[in-house]
Amino acid sequence: SILPRFRGFCPTVCALIQGEREIGVSALRPVAEADKGPILAVVKIPVTYPMTIHDAFEALRPCYVQAAREVVSNWSREAGLPAGVEQDHANATWSIWRDADDMVVDWNL
Repeated sequence: SILPRFRGFCPTVCALIQGEREIGVSALRPVAEADKGPILAVVKIPVTYPMTIHDAFEALRPCYVQAAREVVSNWSREAGLPAGVEQDHANATWSIWRDADDMVVDWNL
C-alpha cells in the first residue's frame, strides 16, 4: 500500500473498495510492528474505475520492480540500507481482514 495508509492485510482490496484514486507499493525497513518502519521507496499508479483486483495486481507488478530497483540503487556495501523516511503515524489507517465470507451477498436484506 501507499504507507502509512492501509497498513495490514489486503491493502489493495481495501483501497479499491474505498474508491481511492491511486494505489501503490511501499518498500520499508523492517521493525517489530507491522508496516511501521521507515519508507525506502513508494511507487503509485492512478486507478481508473471499474478496476478488478486482478487488474490492480497486474498494474502493480511493475511497481514492485521499480520500488525494488530504487531500494537497491540506494543501498551501499559500506552503509547498508538507507535510513529511509519516517512515516507520519498520525495519518495511518489499517486495512481490514477479507475472506471468503466477504464475497457472499445476502439478497434478503
